[in-house]
Amino acid sequence: MKCIISCPAAAAAWVGQYFYGMPRYLLPICNKPYLEYLIDFCKLNNISDIKIISDDADPQIERHFGDGSTFGVSLSYAASTNLRPGELMAHHFGAIAHDDLLMISGMFWLKYDVRDFKPLETPPDVMMSSANGEVMLIGRNFNDTTPGEFRAEVPELPLELTQLASIQDFYAISMRLVNGELVKFSVHSYKNVDHVYMGQNIALDNSADIIPPVVIDDVVQVSSGAHIGPAAIIGGNSFIDSDSAIRETVIMGNSYIGSNLELIGKIVYRNMVIDPKSGITLDIVDDFLLAQVIDTEHKGCDFIQRLGAFLLWMAQISPFLLLRPFVRIACDPVTCFLGCNEERNIKLKLYIKPANSLASRLFKKLSLDRFHLLGMVMRGRLRLVGNLLLAVTPANRKVLEQFPDYAPGLFSYSEMLDHANDPMQREMDELFYVYHETVGLNCRIIIKTLLRNLMKATG
Repeated sequence: MKCIISCPAAAAAWVGQYFYGMPRYLLPICNKPYLEYLIDFCKLNNISDIKIISDDADPQIERHFGDGSTFGVSLSYAASTNLRPGELMAHHFGAIAHDDLLMISGMFWLKYDVRDFKPLETPPDVMMSSANGEVMLIGRNFNDTTPGEFRAEVPELPLELTQLASIQDFYAISMRLVNGELVKFSVHSYKNVDHVYMGQNIALDNSADIIPPVVIDDVVQVSSGAHIGPAAIIGGNSFIDSDSAIRETVIMGNSYIGSNLELIGKIVYRNMVIDPKSGITLDIVDDFLLAQVIDTEHKGCDFIQRLGAFLLWMAQISPFLLLRPFVRIACDPVTCFLGCNEERNIKLKLYIKPANSLASRLFKKLSLDRFHLLGMVMRGRLRLVGNLLLAVTPANRKVLEQFPDYAPGLFSYSEMLDHANDPMQREMDELFYVYHETVGLNCRIIIKTLLRNLMKATG
């Protein structure tokens, strides 16, 4: 059996209205993309060949799901515009190749239970349909020679579908899941307490209060005195500041919730608070209250950072000129991400090889391996203190997708803590730095990193 999944833009216009920039297939429901629930349904029906149809192709979808191997299926992608289910099937008839076909069209919530699931079955010459026609199961011999419009009178599929056609539907489904129904679905989180779903690399302050049921995604920091739950959903790469209370609320990923806030019965996306009952959206302009993770287009290298780079350049120029002729390590060109936009790259010459002589080891101890980059900081192309430099690699590209506040610097908070080689801890460190950055913290990062490099062994 094969499957075609089509979610036209017109069927999910509300997603773009409330979640600007969010592809509808990637809409997180309890921190899991909508399309992934449909893929799980296909797998339960022993379907491994799935075609995703879009009428406004978004590269984010293919980047996230790839060829489907991570999910145990084979995914392909195609574009079709304003086709009804019958026309859609006819349009892709050649790819079906005499196989049973599951047809999913529109945007809705499909109820199933992984704990007691019976795969769909239909005779080869029959078509079955859900009550509203959004799910169809088509036998391999049905309309074999003429794949035209489907007949109106067909047996009904034993499926339960609910609408997912508004922000109210999204909130209602999210609350049903967090309040008990999530156990019916496959989720990435783990449970060590009933109705508490936790991802990886979650930092909870000892005084934070977690009240079930809650769903918390990967890389989340909850500060002192915060109260999470009941019925709270926290998206990944989020920061909940001190003494805030969140219940019956959906926090979308990459969000910052300021201190001393109370959110009840709301949806938070970027710097917006949405009332799901009325659909009213409140845009919060004060970044200290509520914000999307900082937009790096505005997180540049300010005057203080440039001044700091100049002072460090003045301090290092003499030892650099003295040692450089005797250093036996060379700079290797490495292309690094310059910001959250994957197209903004920069080629840097980095000393990444081991030091193999006394002069070379002293060169690294004095942190002279980044001296030649200080000029770029003074010109404003790099930050002196920022996020850890990430080379352009497939693994780091995935990190960047989950870290839209990325702005690289010669010194970083995670390097100061010696967590640069621990990806999970590094993400949490950088998230902490984003919302606690001050001139004092930047100075402490530089001084501690310089002292640590001076004291540690090099090789």
